[in-house]
Amino acid sequence: MPRILIDARSIADEHSGGVGRAARFWITSCNTKHVTRNIDPSSVTESPFIILADAGIQYNKLEQVDSTGSLRLRRKDDKRGGMTSPEDDREEVVCVTTGLRPSPAVQDFCEQNKYKYLHLRIPNKLWTSLALMRIVSLSRVAEKRVGKIDLVLLPNIGFIGRMHRPYHLLVHDLSFLIEPRWFSIKRRFWHKLLPVKRLIEQATHLDCVSEQTRHDVIKLFNVNSDKTTVIPPMNFGITASYDRRPQWLPMEVKQFALLLGGSDARKNIRTGLQAISTFNMQHSTYNLVPVVLGGKVKCDDKNCPLEYIQAPDLVDDVELRFLYKYCTMLIYPSWYEGFGLPLHEATQFHAPCIASTAGALPQTAPRGTLFCHPAKVNEWVMAIERIVLG
Repeated sequence: MPRILIDARSIADEHSGGVGRAARFWITSCNTKHVTRNIDPSSVTESPFIILADAGIQYNKLEQVDSTGSLRLRRKDDKRGGMTSPEDDREEVVCVTTGLRPSPAVQDFCEQNKYKYLHLRIPNKLWTSLALMRIVSLSRVAEKRVGKIDLVLLPNIGFIGRMHRPYHLLVHDLSFLIEPRWFSIKRRFWHKLLPVKRLIEQATHLDCVSEQTRHDVIKLFNVNSDKTTVIPPMNFGITASYDRRPQWLPMEVKQFALLLGGSDARKNIRTGLQAISTFNMQHSTYNLVPVVLGGKVKCDDKNCPLEYIQAPDLVDDVELRFLYKYCTMLIYPSWYEGFGLPLHEATQFHAPCIASTAGALPQTAPRGTLFCHPAKVNEWVMAIERIVLG
């Protein structure tokens, strides 16, 4: 029975946002128990997603199973010959986390997908220090608890120590290498410590959330293109089945624009705020209220000429569903994005979207998105007018 180890710490992090959502999709896509994947066959380029090739198990035939475009990976079994389904040899999947206490989010995720959960009761700061010195190895420590590991899945770049098993790595974006000034000094120091180059160069295979990210990986690290595959996070869904108006959102607010990533300079929230302010001044009968998630915007009065509603640090899926469902629009003026998952989540609830022309967004944004240059406020004003005034 093949055994797959998953570094589930990106799921345990409640601040991971789109990274955590993309990680969940990628993990369940990799799990060959779930052999059906809703993929457009025309989007499959170089090779199908073969997750156990280096473990001596090949799922090397990709076939369409119904008219909806679902694809099925079928296993080539060298011992018995012929093509057999992956269900014949179900793999054991183990999610691993570190920290003082187990993660309820990971526990729920494992229960839903029938995975095993291994928690290493080691403080995260201590683990990071030991991994930096390559004293510990995530795969070796896990093997002492669960037995031999055939493959490791890394849903994000992190501190894993010296790897001695083949691994696949999901790359979300490399914005911290493209423009470090978008990040605080603390975050830049953290990025310097991350073993990015080693993890990418030594990975058995690299999955990228977009063609833009794939291009960046190949350009920055001179990686062979055959080693990379584009696997977009295609389950753009909010898990909550109902919505609830957030208590922090005043009842008198009827028309509001949603902006995400307030404290992240890369998200360029100031352009969105300036555009909304200009729109409100030019159209006095409208009062479009900015609602900012993801931290407080760092800007002076000149760059933030109007007040905005600041959401708490954590917004659950029930409240996020309400915000997507009832917002007038989602404004997404990022300087760079590896994918842009919130655009797809908003579209799930038919929210109009305005997005930047930077990064992967022109490739990945859903149909109907309006595009604007991230530095040209007048373009954003015109896009807002097109949505509100028709």
